[in-house]
Amino acid sequence: MTYEIKYRDKEEMKDSGIEWINEIPYNWEIKKVKHTSKLITGDSISASDKDQYYSEELNDYYQYVGTKDIDVNTNQIDYNNDLYIPLKNSFNIANPNTFFICIEGGSAGRKIAYNNSKVCYVNKLCNIETKKGYSNKLLYYIFQSKEFTTQFNIKTTGIIPGIST
Repeated sequence: MTYEIKYRDKEEMKDSGIEWINEIPYNWEIKKVKHTSKLITGDSISASDKDQYYSEELNDYYQYVGTKDIDVNTNQIDYNNDLYIPLKNSFNIANPNTFFICIEGGSAGRKIAYNNSKVCYVNKLCNIETKKGYSNKLLYYIFQSKEFTTQFNIKTTGIIPGIST
């Protein structure tokens, strides 16, 4: 299937060098995600630590997002999972207006969700925050495309499917 950008003249376009992308505007560049964004995985919590340290509600806390909290069909995050991370902690923290992609396990590449809160998150999730001049929302939509999913699946390895950042 070939797509054509109708509002640009042919002279304004160049070959992207990538078969499934075809042509792009001359002023666009092809870059790896790692050059446009911060990619950071979260922190795991053992079941015993969850019960002992993080299950009691606090006055001031961060929510904790696990892969189970992301709905694969709606791409929505359920922030109400009864895990409470104290504000002073050593966990990685995701900022609002970033997004998560699951990078390990049966949901790898399938669970993607836009984040609206400052939260801590599990190690199987990669938080993606674009650098200045790039759009988190655009990259979030690209990650949901068939083309991205195909490339992601090609790159997964191991008995338990996974991909590095």
